[in-house]
Amino acid sequence: MLTRVVKTLISQEKKLEAEEESTGDDLIKLQQEMAAMQARLATTIGRLSRIRATKKRVKERREAEFRRGIQGLDGEDKLMEELSRREQEARRELPVVEGDFDLDSLGLGGFNFDPTAFPSDPSFLVSDVAHETSSADAAHG
Repeated sequence: MLTRVVKTLISQEKKLEAEEESTGDDLIKLQQEMAAMQARLATTIGRLSRIRATKKRVKERREAEFRRGIQGLDGEDKLMEELSRREQEARRELPVVEGDFDLDSLGLGGFNFDPTAFPSDPSFLVSDVAHETSSADAAHG
């Protein structure tokens, strides 16, 4: 009877050792899979972070370009106002002619304004006005 109990215990021990080894192998596989999953997770998080940073820079650049475009339009409006003011000044300086005064006869009637032909910064007009004013003052003075 004792040998039978010992044989049963030895058999159970071998079974448990085999099960322990199998479970240990499973644990090692799971640890390897978990390490691979963590590496994939880190890679994916890094990629997501780069995508978000790029998206933020693109949005900031789009907003900056939009602001520049609005400022450019403001500059063009100021340029148009200044050119209109100068045209009116030039008309006032022309000698008064009896009847209708035809700008076409001077080759000026078909004038088409192209704002892209001028610098986007209308400050050059201000310096021209200052120069014209000082020249006119010197001529009359």
